[in-house]
Amino acid sequence: VPVACVRLNLLESNMAEEPLRILVAGDVNGQIGQLYKRVNTLLQKPPKFQMLFCAGNFFGEDGFVDEEWAKYTSGEQSVPIPTYILGPKTPEQAKLYEAAPRGGDLCENVTFLGACGTTQLVGGLRIAYVSGSFAGTAGDEANGLVHTEDSVQPLLTQYSRAFTQVDVLLTAAWPDGVCTHNSIAAGDASALSNASPAIAHVAQVLSPRYHFAASSEFFERLPFRNSGAQPRPPTRFLAVAPTANPAKQKWLYAFSIVPSSRLDPAAVVRELPDATACPYAPKAAPSQSSQGYHFAAPESAEPARQPKRKREGEAPRAPPPGYLCRKCFTPGHYIVDCPAVVKETHERAARPAAPQGPCWFCLGNPEVEKHLVASVGSHAYVALPKGELTSGHVLLLPISHIGSLAELPSEAKDEFAKYKTGLKKLFASRGETCVIFERNFRTQHLQLQFVPLPQALEPAVRTAFEQHFSRLQAEFSVLPAGANLAEAADGQPYFAVELPNGEVLLHLITGRFPLQFGREVLASPALLNAPEHIDWKQCALGQAEEKEHTATFRQQFRSFDFNFAS
Repeated sequence: VPVACVRLNLLESNMAEEPLRILVAGDVNGQIGQLYKRVNTLLQKPPKFQMLFCAGNFFGEDGFVDEEWAKYTSGEQSVPIPTYILGPKTPEQAKLYEAAPRGGDLCENVTFLGACGTTQLVGGLRIAYVSGSFAGTAGDEANGLVHTEDSVQPLLTQYSRAFTQVDVLLTAAWPDGVCTHNSIAAGDASALSNASPAIAHVAQVLSPRYHFAASSEFFERLPFRNSGAQPRPPTRFLAVAPTANPAKQKWLYAFSIVPSSRLDPAAVVRELPDATACPYAPKAAPSQSSQGYHFAAPESAEPARQPKRKREGEAPRAPPPGYLCRKCFTPGHYIVDCPAVVKETHERAARPAAPQGPCWFCLGNPEVEKHLVASVGSHAYVALPKGELTSGHVLLLPISHIGSLAELPSEAKDEFAKYKTGLKKLFASRGETCVIFERNFRTQHLQLQFVPLPQALEPAVRTAFEQHFSRLQAEFSVLPAGANLAEAADGQPYFAVELPNGEVLLHLITGRFPLQFGREVLASPALLNAPEHIDWKQCALGQAEEKEHTATFRQQFRSFDFNFAS
């Protein structure tokens, strides 16, 4: 929504400390004149409202729109307030979006947000939105009038890359299960029967402070708590009645909000006294054998949804009825067993790896920042990273250009094993445990990251990674200590983390994946509680400090470095 965002951003300098005052409409159903007549009345009373959201049908489902709309689109009249609307649900409505079918201004001050996404508005207000009715089968979303579990995945992935709090969520359908744990039942049977599990998933992951939808009558749920890898704010869910409805149900809802970006994090997540448990908490999974692993229970005491995963050598598992592979959208298999994925894997493996331009990690490159190098062997070297997560955080890298652990030749493997043993002994001597991870995705040169943690955090490491995988809905395999990573990865990009007990959690990457995933997990409240360290650029040191840290680590590691063994 570039035009509207530019227009609104001009107001930000005057709103640094003031709360935003916002109006929310439900189904306008084409009664544009009625809507803005009421809005104009409200705008006469200070303080003024800054924007209007429409959480339902802006135009009638049959394409109806009153004569006032033509006056706004022609420029004869001006829309009195920046208005943000969701997309069409019917082909008749879609004809009225032809000026901006993928999102943008339909006329001055009326902006179609788009099918599904997130954006930042005036004052730093972060909103997310999902248009259309829910369709249970993939492919139906091609006309843009519906959403599916798969069509909302880019929004979930985008949010999972960083801890960005969503202030307001606007959805065309109700989230499935929203009335669970609520003492007052909703009266809109149609909204409940057409509720969307995809929107429930979005609401659970994004944990918005406010969630608005439309309804045949006004409904306000009790606020509810949210669970996650980091503290989340409570959510208020409200459904607004149709414009000018004869029952005189509330059809314009007014509220004030200070965007999360301008608040202290503790104020954002502060609990409300009447909050209930989260209505979207997944049901308890069937009990597992001693070979399986369980997730920590969320706040509602119901266990979090387990990512689908399989152990090395296990036969493909049959998915439940109705499940569609997220790669080929056909039933009968999970994505990890998809023939299309297998084909891509082998094609990728057949392509020779080659550095795309100068590699910053090949030790022979004169551009390498050698002041960060702490130890050099015959086939591998140890260096400090730019932006350490903890004191002692180091990289283990091959001297020659090798892309991943799965490609490491035997002579380099032996040296990697020696360095690994020495580093673990160093950390143990300091009373620390160690997490080791590798991202073989969008990188040219193997970087094996060793991050020491206080020994007391060791029991929390596995749960933290499992919860973050769950949040991404990412499948992963559990490999025993010493398993063959090359066989398990089978030439596919991957993220692998070795836990302190030697087991490896392996995720095969088939689409998008957050590049800072390892840092996100380790910096989360469950472990280091240092969100400012997720982005290495935010904690990078000057060269003088880097040299000092490298010299200190080199001295500490010397007695554990096999290169100095007598």
